[in-house]
Amino acid sequence: MNALKMTDSELYKLGIEVLTTKLGKVGVSRFLTINMHAPCTGDYTNERHEWLDKIDKETAVKKKQKDRKKTRNRTRN
Repeated sequence: MNALKMTDSELYKLGIEVLTTKLGKVGVSRFLTINMHAPCTGDYTNERHEWLDKIDKETAVKKKQKDRKKTRNRTRN
């Protein structure tokens, strides 16, 4: 299982399953509540530039198109 090849939905579902196994339903609920209200500790703008500055626009567009196609194919099956 490679998290980098999973869609966001697949990764989220797996994450919830793992958390439920370790924390139980109440623990997952509590964790998600804490996570929703936790203050942001990172600098999204700087982090975004760190990866965006390494990729050109054409490559980014092609990757997004490929990801969309992959997601559509998974939902049709």
